[in-house]
Amino acid sequence: MGLCVSCDVAADGAATARVVLPSGELREYSEPATAAVALEEGWFLCDADEMGLQGSVAAVAGADELRPGQIYFVLPAEMLRRTLTLEEVAALAVKASAALVKASSAGGWRR
Repeated sequence: MGLCVSCDVAADGAATARVVLPSGELREYSEPATAAVALEEGWFLCDADEMGLQGSVAAVAGADELRPGQIYFVLPAEMLRRTLTLEEVAALAVKASAALVKASSAGGWRR
């Protein structure tokens, strides 16, 4: 059971990988971009579709390419490999939804 948040295509028609930062800011990355470009020390990147209440949160490897059309979250290292609570999953879903709405009305932020 992943966090299913739909992604649409950017205004210019190119699909981007979308990364939701802890602040709620949304950053969009065009191909090719790796997980490492979205990270700072003490944080990890996780794929929204791989999150759920049934297992632990796994990190996307720094060398892995971000997939266009996919949403990722930057999370603190202490959340790595632990099961998320229902409240944490709900908060991330709300944060992603708000970031997508804000980006679509403002034209988005792309790298």
